Amino acid sequence: MVYNIIGLCECENSEKMGQHEGLLRRYVMAEKASVIPVPMSPKNRTSDPDTPRLNVRPKSLTTPTDKRTSIKVPSPTVPKEPRILAHHEPIYATPMKNGVSKDPDSPGTLSIASDVSSCYAPSEPCTPKMDRSAALNGKQTLGEIIAQIESRSKALLSQHSFVNGEGLSDLQYLAHQSRYSSDIGIKRRLIAKLVEHGLLEVFLKVFASVRKVNYFGGEDEDGQTTDAMRNLRTVVVCVWNSTDKSPQLCDQCSKQGLIPLLLQELDDPRLAITELKDSNRAYLVKGYLGILNNVIRFHERSREMFRENSAVKLLQNFIKCSALPVKTKAIMLLSYVINETENDIINATDKNLVFMVKMLQAALESENHYSKKYGYWAVEVAAGLNRLASCDFNQERLLHKGVLSLYTSLIDRKCTEEEQLVASLGLWTLAFCDACRLALREDKNCIRALENLFRSSQREEIRRASRGCVYLVEGRLPPVRPLPLQKHSPDGAVVISFQWSSRSIVGKIKERLRSAGYVVSTYTDSSGGPSIDSMLQHIESASIVLVAMSHKYKESPHCRTECEIAIRLGLDLIPIRAQRRYSPEGWLSRLLSDKMCFDFTQDGNFDSMFTNLTREIANRGHLNPAELETPGSRAVSTGSLCQAQVQVHRALSGGPSGLDLMTPESRGRPFRALGWSSADVAGWLRQNNLSHVTEKFKLIDGELLSELRKMQQSAPESFYSALRNDMNFDLITCLKFTNALDYL
Repeated sequence: MVYNIIGLCECENSEKMGQHEGLLRRYVMAEKASVIPVPMSPKNRTSDPDTPRLNVRPKSLTTPTDKRTSIKVPSPTVPKEPRILAHHEPIYATPMKNGVSKDPDSPGTLSIASDVSSCYAPSEPCTPKMDRSAALNGKQTLGEIIAQIESRSKALLSQHSFVNGEGLSDLQYLAHQSRYSSDIGIKRRLIAKLVEHGLLEVFLKVFASVRKVNYFGGEDEDGQTTDAMRNLRTVVVCVWNSTDKSPQLCDQCSKQGLIPLLLQELDDPRLAITELKDSNRAYLVKGYLGILNNVIRFHERSREMFRENSAVKLLQNFIKCSALPVKTKAIMLLSYVINETENDIINATDKNLVFMVKMLQAALESENHYSKKYGYWAVEVAAGLNRLASCDFNQERLLHKGVLSLYTSLIDRKCTEEEQLVASLGLWTLAFCDACRLALREDKNCIRALENLFRSSQREEIRRASRGCVYLVEGRLPPVRPLPLQKHSPDGAVVISFQWSSRSIVGKIKERLRSAGYVVSTYTDSSGGPSIDSMLQHIESASIVLVAMSHKYKESPHCRTECEIAIRLGLDLIPIRAQRRYSPEGWLSRLLSDKMCFDFTQDGNFDSMFTNLTREIANRGHLNPAELETPGSRAVSTGSLCQAQVQVHRALSGGPSGLDLMTPESRGRPFRALGWSSADVAGWLRQNNLSHVTEKFKLIDGELLSELRKMQQSAPESFYSALRNDMNFDLITCLKFTNALDYL
């Protein structure tokens, strides 16, 4: 039997909504009667042409007086999106609520009044019409739709030119099937079929074809949208919709060169922000940015591809756009792409941070946490803010803009799990800032909400994030151990601290180390489960910690807490590069920049790099440490901690150091010695083998040392002249002092 699904209507009465959800599932989700809402004829339209309504006509549901009576059923609560959750960090998926699209100007909305144009932005003159013959009068089964997708995709792939209207109806049909539906399961199946039958190849063929003509004109002599522009807009919206639901398609876009292609197109002067008064050009920019946002959201490994193709410079132009859909998409995309140095430049003022905080506030003011003005859900904006918060320079500034109260409202038990998770991760990230930690400590409502979340949530990721934040705020991490005179004991395991995206490389290293006789432990091996308490027990069992560096590791508050615990326990850290061409930045750079890094991302050098790594580890964590001890070995029986360990230890115990992991200074005040006394300066000189000049610095404290540093940056000639003439430094002493000053 095939049911005619005309649509689903919304009901203001929540009780009626609950009563009819069962009917909806019985008739819409039936395996053999699964159908997709299709365009209605004008006579069947409600006052809102896309207001969903269900017209089911089995005999058991008809009335004796009128067999055509419709049973109006409200839209059900959208099923929660399936997620593949990773160790340390989840993969976020954007929720849909009550049939509302995530962007009123984006694909997937159900608020458009014309035929299939739910795929297109409202009030735009070039919205194409649906090929109604393909709709089979609204009675297509799921199987029939899949067959149509296959046949139409095959026809499009065999077509050579898209500058005319020959393939427009097929493109419109595919775009229609990619639009948002309240049935997430069926929609994912349809999008999977679109991807399987070559959606990306269709896009590339259309794109290459229309670029041969001046499609930027958009309109012909009669003011009508050209066929080339219609084809391009239609395939753009189809890919835009589909990348929002298909990680597989996002992976294809990354591997088949779509990222540099779209970035190159966005760099075209004809798509500059001054040209976006033209609706067609504005729509293409929104579509391209929307696709790129989806790709990097699902495929963060593509970040380097964005950076290699000058995405940061390009996006800085679009954040100046007066059109909110363009500006918001550019800012959200930038939050994934920029590094800390670029953040210091782009967000040197608070303008962009204030804008994103306003976006979050606007979303929270709506009942369903979706901002129609900005076109984003609260959970999406909070995820973008989390990435900005991972830059130490932004943390205290976000605090002053009121982000804590907004995050606190998102961890309420009435919010969705996705909102609770993103907000608790954001609070955990902010808790590494001294000022934010103090503000959180004084906010009893926030701490109470986090503790309630830990006790009541069924998701381990939420429990871990909420407990991690409370641990930092309340100072429950272990105290700093006294500075040892020797390297850490060989008793214990070689612990590998990593972010889940690096599991492949880490797995290879772990197996090789075990084969070489080492006791190796990763956090997933611990039996206590993913909690802060078990993390502490896990790291306490270590004799040394390998840090698998990557951009996602640096952004993870979980990973940063692991490093924090390891440092407080006096463990030696060895950095290994787990992401190709990644250079540590921010807190990770301050911690590991002066240590030897072992790069396991280069093809063909794994064996040689592993040999060097085992030499560095020496006998620490080995089953038979005596076997590895030789006169020239780096055994644990001799030698003091390296300078970096001394600096780390002094940082955590309140002394002078180039590193302060728990209380990171902002990049606006990068100098670390401002609060030092003259005695601290003398201790710093001795640490850097400059004890012979301590007498010359007996009147210099941290503030004067800061002025000396400013002189080095602004007037290097005067700086070196002062060292040679006023301090009587020889060349070697000058070099040592300058090097030590650079680390501050």
